[in-house]
Amino acid sequence: MKSKQAVLYLIVLIFLLSFGCDKTDTSSCGPLNFAPVNFTETCRPIIIDDKNEDKFFVINSLEELRAVLSFSEEGCEQNAGIFKTDFSKYTLIIGKKAVGWIEATLESQSLTKDCASNKITYSASIKNGDIATIGVYVFALITDKMPANTQANFDIKVSSN
Repeated sequence: MKSKQAVLYLIVLIFLLSFGCDKTDTSSCGPLNFAPVNFTETCRPIIIDDKNEDKFFVINSLEELRAVLSFSEEGCEQNAGIFKTDFSKYTLIIGKKAVGWIEATLESQSLTKDCASNKITYSASIKNGDIATIGVYVFALITDKMPANTQANFDIKVSSN
Protein backbone atom coordinates (compact mmCIF):
# COMPACT_ATOMS: atom_id res chain seq x y z
CA MET A 1 0.00 0.00 0.00
CA LYS A 2 2.80 2.39 0.86
CA SER A 3 4.48 1.77 -2.47
CA LYS A 4 1.24 2.69 -4.29
CA GLN A 5 1.03 5.91 -2.27
CA ALA A 6 4.67 6.67 -2.98
CA VAL A 7 4.16 6.12 -6.71
CA LEU A 8 1.01 8.28 -6.67
CA TYR A 9 2.83 10.97 -4.71
CA LEU A 10 5.72 10.86 -7.19
CA ILE A 11 3.36 11.16 -10.18
CA VAL A 12 1.57 14.16 -8.62
CA LEU A 13 4.92 15.80 -7.79
CA ILE A 14 6.20 15.34 -11.36
CA PHE A 15 2.94 16.72 -12.74
CA LEU A 16 3.08 19.79 -10.49
CA LEU A 17 6.71 20.46 -11.32
CA SER A 18 6.05 20.11 -15.04
CA PHE A 19 2.77 21.97 -15.39
CA GLY A 20 1.71 23.44 -12.07
CA CYS A 21 3.61 26.71 -11.94
CA ASP A 22 3.04 29.60 -14.30
CA LYS A 23 6.57 30.68 -15.16
CA THR A 24 7.48 33.86 -16.95
CA ASP A 25 9.23 33.14 -20.23
CA THR A 26 12.52 34.98 -19.94
CA SER A 27 14.04 33.42 -23.05
CA SER A 28 12.92 36.44 -25.08
CA CYS A 29 14.14 39.09 -22.65
CA GLY A 30 17.08 41.38 -23.32
CA PRO A 31 18.34 41.85 -26.90
CA LEU A 32 15.90 40.59 -29.53
CA ASN A 33 16.62 39.28 -32.99
CA PHE A 34 15.25 41.32 -35.86
CA ALA A 35 15.71 41.87 -39.58
CA PRO A 36 15.61 45.31 -41.20
CA VAL A 37 13.05 45.88 -43.94
CA ASN A 38 14.58 47.56 -46.98
CA PHE A 39 12.61 49.85 -49.25
CA THR A 40 13.61 50.56 -52.84
CA GLU A 41 14.61 54.05 -53.88
CA THR A 42 11.87 54.18 -56.51
CA CYS A 43 9.11 53.44 -53.96
CA ARG A 44 9.32 56.00 -51.18
CA PRO A 45 7.38 54.81 -48.12
CA ILE A 46 4.93 57.23 -46.50
CA ILE A 47 4.01 56.64 -42.88
CA ILE A 48 0.58 58.17 -42.12
CA ASP A 49 1.24 61.37 -44.10
CA ASP A 50 3.94 63.56 -45.64
CA LYS A 51 4.43 65.63 -42.48
CA ASN A 52 7.95 65.93 -41.11
CA GLU A 53 7.18 64.59 -37.66
CA ASP A 54 7.97 61.57 -35.51
CA LYS A 55 5.54 58.64 -35.73
CA PHE A 56 6.19 55.10 -34.45
CA PHE A 57 4.11 51.93 -34.58
CA VAL A 58 4.10 48.29 -33.50
CA ILE A 59 2.18 46.43 -36.22
CA ASN A 60 0.57 43.02 -35.63
CA SER A 61 -1.75 42.70 -38.63
CA LEU A 62 -2.02 43.51 -42.32
CA GLU A 63 -4.94 45.85 -41.54
CA GLU A 64 -2.79 47.84 -39.10
CA LEU A 65 0.00 48.03 -41.67
CA ARG A 66 -2.30 49.28 -44.45
CA ALA A 67 -3.62 51.95 -42.07
CA VAL A 68 -0.17 53.49 -41.54
CA LEU A 69 1.92 52.71 -44.63
CA SER A 70 1.54 53.75 -48.23
CA PHE A 71 3.95 54.54 -51.06
CA SER A 72 4.69 57.60 -53.17
CA GLU A 73 4.27 55.69 -56.43
CA GLU A 74 1.40 53.50 -57.62
CA GLY A 75 2.18 49.81 -57.93
CA CYS A 76 4.76 49.77 -55.14
CA GLU A 77 2.56 47.94 -52.65
CA GLN A 78 2.30 44.85 -54.84
CA ASN A 79 6.09 44.57 -54.99
CA ALA A 80 6.77 45.43 -51.36
CA GLY A 81 7.70 42.34 -49.38
CA ILE A 82 6.55 44.06 -46.19
CA PHE A 83 2.93 43.41 -47.20
CA LYS A 84 3.67 39.67 -47.38
CA THR A 85 4.61 39.48 -43.69
CA ASP A 86 3.14 36.48 -41.84
CA PHE A 87 1.58 38.32 -38.89
CA SER A 88 0.79 35.05 -37.13
CA LYS A 89 4.56 34.67 -36.58
CA TYR A 90 6.00 38.19 -36.81
CA THR A 91 5.55 41.78 -35.65
CA LEU A 92 6.68 44.87 -37.56
CA ILE A 93 8.24 47.87 -35.85
CA ILE A 94 7.88 50.85 -38.20
CA GLY A 95 8.25 54.58 -37.98
CA LYS A 96 9.62 57.88 -39.16
CA LYS A 97 11.95 60.30 -37.41
CA ALA A 98 12.17 63.97 -38.34
CA VAL A 99 15.67 65.04 -39.38
CA GLY A 100 17.17 68.43 -40.16
CA TRP A 101 19.24 67.27 -43.12
CA ILE A 102 17.91 64.75 -45.64
CA GLU A 103 19.64 61.64 -46.92
CA ALA A 104 20.15 60.65 -43.28
CA THR A 105 21.88 57.32 -42.68
CA LEU A 106 21.47 54.67 -40.02
CA GLU A 107 24.56 54.17 -37.89
CA SER A 108 23.22 51.57 -35.44
CA GLN A 109 19.98 50.05 -34.20
CA SER A 110 18.87 47.56 -31.55
CA LEU A 111 15.69 46.05 -30.15
CA THR A 112 15.45 44.93 -26.53
CA LYS A 113 12.71 43.62 -24.27
CA ASP A 114 12.33 44.31 -20.57
CA CYS A 115 10.17 41.43 -19.33
CA ALA A 116 9.57 43.00 -15.91
CA SER A 117 7.73 45.94 -17.51
CA ASN A 118 6.58 44.07 -20.65
CA LYS A 119 8.13 46.82 -22.81
CA ILE A 120 10.28 46.74 -25.89
CA THR A 121 12.70 49.50 -26.78
CA TYR A 122 13.85 50.30 -30.29
CA SER A 123 17.07 52.30 -30.16
CA ALA A 124 18.77 53.83 -33.16
CA SER A 125 21.49 56.29 -34.00
CA ILE A 126 20.93 58.26 -37.21
CA LYS A 127 23.38 60.63 -38.85
CA ASN A 128 22.01 63.68 -40.66
CA GLY A 129 22.59 63.81 -44.40
CA ASP A 130 24.33 66.44 -46.50
CA ILE A 131 21.30 68.32 -47.85
CA ALA A 132 20.01 71.10 -45.57
CA THR A 133 16.33 70.31 -45.94
CA ILE A 134 13.93 69.09 -43.27
CA GLY A 135 12.71 65.56 -43.93
CA VAL A 136 12.16 62.18 -42.30
CA TYR A 137 14.16 59.02 -41.88
CA VAL A 138 11.87 55.99 -42.36
CA PHE A 139 12.68 52.64 -40.75
CA ALA A 140 11.04 49.23 -40.47
CA LEU A 141 12.11 45.96 -38.95
CA ILE A 142 10.57 42.56 -38.44
CA THR A 143 10.84 40.52 -35.24
CA ASP A 144 9.18 37.53 -33.64
CA LYS A 145 5.52 37.97 -32.75
CA MET A 146 4.87 40.30 -29.82
CA PRO A 147 1.79 40.05 -27.62
CA ALA A 148 -0.86 42.67 -28.40
CA ASN A 149 -0.37 44.33 -24.99
CA THR A 150 3.38 44.93 -25.46
CA GLN A 151 4.31 48.56 -24.86
CA ALA A 152 7.04 50.19 -26.97
CA ASN A 153 9.59 52.93 -26.38
CA PHE A 154 11.50 54.56 -29.22
CA ASP A 155 14.92 56.05 -28.43
CA ILE A 156 16.22 57.53 -31.67
CA LYS A 157 19.12 59.93 -31.63
CA VAL A 158 20.04 62.12 -34.59
CA SER A 159 23.60 63.38 -34.86
CA SER A 160 25.10 66.09 -37.05
CA ASN A 161 27.70 65.54 -39.74
